[in-house]
Amino acid sequence: NGSGGAQGGGEPGSAADAQTLSELEIRQQFTHGLLSLLEPTVRQIDDRVTQVRLSQIELRAQIDSVAELLCAITDEKSAPVDLEAYVKKLNNAKRRVMLVNNIIQNAQERLGRLHASIQKEQARLNTEVKGEPAASSAATAS
Repeated sequence: NGSGGAQGGGEPGSAADAQTLSELEIRQQFTHGLLSLLEPTVRQIDDRVTQVRLSQIELRAQIDSVAELLCAITDEKSAPVDLEAYVKKLNNAKRRVMLVNNIIQNAQERLGRLHASIQKEQARLNTEVKGEPAASSAATAS
């Protein structure tokens, strides 16, 4: 299927070298296209995760505020309803919000690493396209 015995034994400029160069260009174009598709999606997800984290912080602050108000009302002797159960529910909700926030933060960190990896790969491809050897950039990436 064309990848077996023709490599290594041909002279520079041979048909095998041209085929290898063509395969390299195709691979680079495919990789560049794939990265071009992924990068905007990763950025969009990262932006949305940031928005969710901000809303989680705001929600946590509001839960704290409501819990403080309920505690103040409960401390008054004239409170007609026992609000302690509601304070516990709010504290449980706050705990869950903090847990979700940690999960979102971990996801955002992974997205950041993915975004950095995409940018590194694009830079490597740009270097290869400009004619610099791939071996030097591959050694740098390791």
